[in-house]
Amino acid sequence: MKKIFLLFLITYLFVNQASAQKAYDYVVYKGTWSNFNVTLNYGLGYEEATELLCAQKKGGSRKKYLFNHEKRTDTMLYFTGKGNQLMFSFPSMESTHPLPESISITVFSNEKQENFVVYQE
Repeated sequence: MKKIFLLFLITYLFVNQASAQKAYDYVVYKGTWSNFNVTLNYGLGYEEATELLCAQKKGGSRKKYLFNHEKRTDTMLYFTGKGNQLMFSFPSMESTHPLPESISITVFSNEKQENFVVYQE
């Protein structure tokens, strides 16, 4: 019984430690757009890990927009959500050192285009 418990404990600790590690850090940018608070978690050194989060100012509804590989160009990154007609884009920052204090993000929705700015925390 003790061997089984020890085996379970070691396996649990190993899996828990392995999942806690990540190969990149985030640089956080925050701003507002329309009636949303926007957080851009930029994957430092790994742009594909970048995520864009939108939370309604009132009501708290949240949506996550992930990196879209199919839309990427050499100079722009695009983010789309599941079943959503919104698309966000901003310039690629892979070769930008140091990272800018602010980023201009473009939102495409129903053939309209809007811009807003997020600022580094």
